Amino acid sequence: MLTSNKVWITATGQRKWLHEIDHQHFSNILWFMEVLGDPNFYRGTYEEMKEELAKRFRTRLPWKPLPIPGEIHRLASMGLITVNGDIYGNSSTVFHDNKIIGSVTHIEDWEKYF
Repeated sequence: MLTSNKVWITATGQRKWLHEIDHQHFSNILWFMEVLGDPNFYRGTYEEMKEELAKRFRTRLPWKPLPIPGEIHRLASMGLITVNGDIYGNSSTVFHDNKIIGSVTHIEDWEKYF
């Protein structure tokens, strides 16, 4: 969640200024918003985050989600994780539908989510 003074509140409750968020974290936030988030809820924040990522890093990295069980289970139940651990985009990732957008293989015992 992005506060009005441009502080991001992480999944673990940490507060980070936008300029403190690293490239992978920025990329993960945007993938989460696109694939699992509600576009109406994130609309202004999403655009602001996209602009900040483009300004600082230019390109987005492949998604490497945190090992948050609910998040990984949702991706798996949506059929977006393959047996080899790749994450595929869906219709909410318009330009990435049916393309690999990331992986969960960096998560220890990621196979248990299936």
